[in-house]
Amino acid sequence: MRGRAPAAVAVDLVALAVLLAVGVVGFGKVFAGADHLVAGGLGIVAGLAVGALAARARWGLLTTTGVTAAAYFLVGTAAAFRSAGLFGVVPSPESLLGLATALVTSWKSLLTVEPPANGFPELLVVPCCAALVCAVVAATIALRAPRPVWALAPAAALVLVSILFGTADAVAPLAQAIAFGVVGLAWAAWRRQSEQTSAAGGDGAVDPSAVRQLRLRRIGSGALVLALAAAVVGVSAGAVAPAGSRSTLREDIVPPFDLDDYPTPLASFRKTVRDQKDATLFTVSGLQEGVRVRLATMDAYTGTVFDVTGGGGGSGSFARVGSTIAGEHEGTPAVLRFTAADLGGVWLPDAGYPSSIEFAGPRAEALSGSLHYNDETGVAVVTSRLAAGDSYTLTTTLPPVPSDEELADAVAAPVTVPTPVDVPEALTDATLAAVGEATTALSQVRAIATTLSTQGYFSHGLEGEAESRPGHGSERLQLLLTDERGMVGDDEHYATTMALMVDELGLPARVVMGYYPAAGSDLSGDVAITGDDLHAWVEVAFAEHGWVAFDPTPPKEQILQDQQPEPAAQPKAQVLQPPPPPQEPAVVPPDVVQEDETEDDRGPDLGWIGVVLAVAGGVVGLAALLFGPALLIAALKRRRRRARVGAEHAADRISGGWDEVLDRAADLGTVVPAGATRLEDAALLHSEYPSAGVAVLARRADAAVFGPLDPVDAEVAAFWEQTDALVAELHATVSPWRRLRARLSLRSLRPAWLTRATTAARGARTNTTGRPARNEDLHD
Repeated sequence: MRGRAPAAVAVDLVALAVLLAVGVVGFGKVFAGADHLVAGGLGIVAGLAVGALAARARWGLLTTTGVTAAAYFLVGTAAAFRSAGLFGVVPSPESLLGLATALVTSWKSLLTVEPPANGFPELLVVPCCAALVCAVVAATIALRAPRPVWALAPAAALVLVSILFGTADAVAPLAQAIAFGVVGLAWAAWRRQSEQTSAAGGDGAVDPSAVRQLRLRRIGSGALVLALAAAVVGVSAGAVAPAGSRSTLREDIVPPFDLDDYPTPLASFRKTVRDQKDATLFTVSGLQEGVRVRLATMDAYTGTVFDVTGGGGGSGSFARVGSTIAGEHEGTPAVLRFTAADLGGVWLPDAGYPSSIEFAGPRAEALSGSLHYNDETGVAVVTSRLAAGDSYTLTTTLPPVPSDEELADAVAAPVTVPTPVDVPEALTDATLAAVGEATTALSQVRAIATTLSTQGYFSHGLEGEAESRPGHGSERLQLLLTDERGMVGDDEHYATTMALMVDELGLPARVVMGYYPAAGSDLSGDVAITGDDLHAWVEVAFAEHGWVAFDPTPPKEQILQDQQPEPAAQPKAQVLQPPPPPQEPAVVPPDVVQEDETEDDRGPDLGWIGVVLAVAGGVVGLAALLFGPALLIAALKRRRRRARVGAEHAADRISGGWDEVLDRAADLGTVVPAGATRLEDAALLHSEYPSAGVAVLARRADAAVFGPLDPVDAEVAAFWEQTDALVAELHATVSPWRRLRARLSLRSLRPAWLTRATTAARGARTNTTGRPARNEDLHD
């Protein structure tokens, strides 16, 4: 940077800012709005400022790294933790702790969040930190390296980061490619011309007319190159990168949410209607007539349970989402406000297809941070579990309900659902009998629903009702279809049976468990939803109409009239799934409360361990960022010294001792030319460190290396003692700050070819006439 005009440096920084901004724009599909532009812009400005200051003050690696870390914590609050900072920009203990933690956790979290990630401001650390680091490296190379054109590499690296952490749908890829190519080529050509002009300026007088002609030719050729480059980049970008063809890390990262950790909600149907019949599970306002509140959608039958899946296809997949949920759906917009009471669990009640879920209350941050959503099934999950008092506002789209006339000629939608296994033996015959002469998809589905709802009897199996065991395993459904009394059961049994029957016809079907109040209920204000409002129904996918709901459960008034209940035997009928076969306990994870398990039996809450580990990880990551390079440099220098001391030949150990002196001098800032003799090197060192006995050590090294006899081990040991003493003298002549910089300097670790290039570049820029002391000036 020294020797260059401020205007030239400004041009460098502006060009780099534009190139880096192209990379920041690439995060647009992950973050809706302009928050990522602010975060990335702050990182670019801070990084270029640190790089420029480091170049002007000639900071070493440790100082530059430390200032970069300080800049991250300074601008990070305004970029990602405004709510925790003072006045939204000044760092606070809370924001600093969050930045330290996010430095470690935000990278993977960004890949497991379903875009847009607006509800997770801490994830803005990714564009901010990436832009900051790339800007520091780019500015350092552009202002300090002998080949400044390599500054394009970190700018391109930021573009690559935005691609890897982005989505398959790029943000204006053609415009990005053209902007980066044109600005990059223009800046590289300008830097090369500036260096050539500067070099030519020292060769004497030049004809002004020749200079003007040369400039005109360069401008014309440069414009032609830029035009061709823009055309090539534009054509190639459109040809090789069609929409949706990019590979991203998001495609290879498996989200941490595991459905196997949670049992199917349908297994708790009987418990809810029995134990929470009159209990308020939650309240909802804004509910419209005919709208159903969905709790869970189940589309995989295992022979034991109907389970929630997330394996892709028609089942969709669960992903972390922010307060905004992407997706376009037709229907009626609605806003519903939910407040949890006795519901509990991880399944979040919703309706339609939500576009926004805003939590409120003291647990809002925990709930929003654990929110997962499946946009194919419309199911939401909060892994931090609902608690009484939790509330949220749901902005959603209620899909239209097609009439039978609209569905008359509809065919099955091309949706794939998991194939049921271990279905009841009587299912096929029962399906054929129910369908009868129906031929269209709708008439067949209606026939099945009508058969179940008109020929079956309703019973929860509670006291005073007909015997009806809970569960929906294959054995229980076989009993439902072959019971001599007729079909007896509730929503759990009829919805499961109908879904399996519809699947027998080759139509995609799934079971939905949720809530809706009785017809004619007052829906104004806050509507209290109780266990008595719990239902299960079936949804069938029709082409061009989506999933349509059907109710196969008989009315509650349709009961078995000739029942002879035996009160003494009724308690036995409450067992969830008696053999054969028993309800598999493996489906239920340890952290789910069973009917006979209380909250006190669940053990202590170990959630604090995760917090401690996150904080510790942030501290370790920050320490690695700050001190890792310094420790690596020290380790490399120690390894080099051990290799020299332990060389096989004694002469090589002596020569290695002299090389150690030269390397330590180079780290102190002395420019040691390659290819010089030891006496020439000694003359150079004597000019800078006249009090050190450099010449004596150089002569002894020449005598030992070129002498007729190999030096003995005692001579080698003595030489290394003198080497260490000389190095100590060199360090004693400089300030403590310069000694620290020398220990962390990379000069002596550079390859020989790079050292020669750097030395030549420095000589060309300084154009000095000074020379080292002559050999005859040296004395013992």
